[in-house]
Amino acid sequence: MKVLEAKHIKKSTELMEEFEVGDYDFLELRDWLQVVESSKSKFSVYDNSDCFNISIMISKTRNPEKTLFPYSPTMTEFRQTHRHSIYLDSEYPEDAFYSLIQKACVKWKKDVYIELEKEVCLRAQTLNNRTDYGCEWLGGGDWVEKTMYGETTNFFITGIILREPYKFIQQEATEILESLQDKYAEFKEHIDRSVRAFKNTEVAVFSNKYGEGRFSRFVDNTVEIQFSDKSVSFHFPECVLKGFIQIPKYEKLIYELSDYAIELESIQKEMKAIEMALEPENYSMLHELMYRKYKK
Repeated sequence: MKVLEAKHIKKSTELMEEFEVGDYDFLELRDWLQVVESSKSKFSVYDNSDCFNISIMISKTRNPEKTLFPYSPTMTEFRQTHRHSIYLDSEYPEDAFYSLIQKACVKWKKDVYIELEKEVCLRAQTLNNRTDYGCEWLGGGDWVEKTMYGETTNFFITGIILREPYKFIQQEATEILESLQDKYAEFKEHIDRSVRAFKNTEVAVFSNKYGEGRFSRFVDNTVEIQFSDKSVSFHFPECVLKGFIQIPKYEKLIYELSDYAIELESIQKEMKAIEMALEPENYSMLHELMYRKYKK
């Protein structure tokens, strides 16, 4: 069994592309979740013996003899579950994803592939899903539909592997911080790439206050926009992402980037909290933060 292992996701599109085209049987999202024997267990910096990390096993194809689980997340949605905890003594709704994982965890066997009762369809983008957008006109009333915006490829969560947990809370906090830093860099690069496109655009922009205008010039993080009767400077790209300036041609893209911008602010706050808690004099704060936010 050939496995592509990912301890954290830097760029999901490139990861899923590598998995899809490579000679791999499974993609293992290493230590993606955590299972704890009891919700009453107290987390100790020196003893994690009552818990295991859960690696998620993903296949390119589904087993036709298995039923598909009703939960069918996108990769964006699934990434939100990273570092969440599942308790063996908790009662999850029957149709909840954690209930499905919990049933597999009951076996409590480490380093062994454990099949899920049902498979979960994971909708993720590969590079093919981001190329050749739109439709091709063949003449007359004939069209060939190509890649559509937001198109995804189906992969399947088929099982889990229970792994030994991290032994020291400082080490785990550092791993989480590195994962957040990678995610922050990915999101920021995505915004920066689009910002560079905005700087070269010739399309009209609009302001509720000044009407129609066009990009005039950029100086550092400031953009000057020429309206009919005056030039006005805005902080860029916030003026676009927060709706002070509208670019109708790129409405869908800006809507997506606005979500990225909000996520960036949230990630940045989270990173600062962990960085502060990792200072030796703040270890008590680190224990509280990890137990309250990441060890639920």
